[in-house]
Amino acid sequence: MKLNVFVGKTEEERIDIYVNERKQIIDDIQMLISEKNELFCHKNGETYKIGFSEIVLFTVENEKVAVFTEKDKFFVKERLYMIEEKMPSAFVKLNQSAIGNIKKIKKFDCSVSGTLKVTFSNGLTDFVSRRQVKAVKERLGL
Repeated sequence: MKLNVFVGKTEEERIDIYVNERKQIIDDIQMLISEKNELFCHKNGETYKIGFSEIVLFTVENEKVAVFTEKDKFFVKERLYMIEEKMPSAFVKLNQSAIGNIKKIKKFDCSVSGTLKVTFSNGLTDFVSRRQVKAVKERLGL
């Protein structure tokens, strides 16, 4: 891949990418330059702007969507399916009520028949449902 950067005040700012096929790096670049790379989360009555790269796991708890980072737990007012539509390609649906960041996965445990147990970098665990096992394995190249 070849990269050209031109700096000048006479040109309109733009990014053009020409590729033979769509790859993960293209999705990552697109997410970095888009304005959808952050999410407003709430904790103890305060609002925080959290970058998708900091998020480990989204999960539903008591009909609210919880957002887990390496150290904290936040909540968002949106539904899980609404968040799923705008999140970067680094996230994969694990089951009906959880979406995880594949870059933050520490290990898998296949001992439970038909499902995968996922352990994330912050110590949280969740299960990949039987319906999602194939999609998760494909995304991870397993």
